[in-house]
Amino acid sequence: MTKIDHKINIPGYRIIRKIGEGGMSVVYLAFQQSLKREVALKAMRPIITDEESVIRRFEQEAEIIAKLYHPNIVNIYEVGHVDEDVLFYSMPYLQHGDLTSVAYQNDDELKQMLAGICDGLAYAHTQGVVHRDIKPENILFDQFGNVQIADFGIALSTGSRRFTKDSKVLG
Repeated sequence: MTKIDHKINIPGYRIIRKIGEGGMSVVYLAFQQSLKREVALKAMRPIITDEESVIRRFEQEAEIIAKLYHPNIVNIYEVGHVDEDVLFYSMPYLQHGDLTSVAYQNDDELKQMLAGICDGLAYAHTQGVVHRDIKPENILFDQFGNVQIADFGIALSTGSRRFTKDSKVLG
């Protein structure tokens, strides 16, 4: 599979470094030039942009995140494509790690973090969205230590077309 590298060029953004990758996309730390801020930039791998169902799933992920406005769910800033080869969206860069890298000092901190996860998921459910990929790597923390749920790549929205079969395992 072809990999996206640091040579990716998305107008308005300067790629700083890769911070993660999955089967269909790569996430970069980037600098959004217009607003002079660091962002996380998720870009689809070019090799799979000719697969209509994969493209639609990536677009659906962005649409789902955009409609979920909640303090415990990562926001989305922009969605776009470059030369029809690279689809992308930008979101806040949450530099304070994920659940695998956080140690809690006491039970109250742990309870607050778990309550944030539950609040975010409950809100998503009221909007007809089921995450389907909750794991420590998808629970991120902002600069204030607040929990934010990320990666709705295989989420199921009751109002959206399904792109997977009932028996297919994702995530």
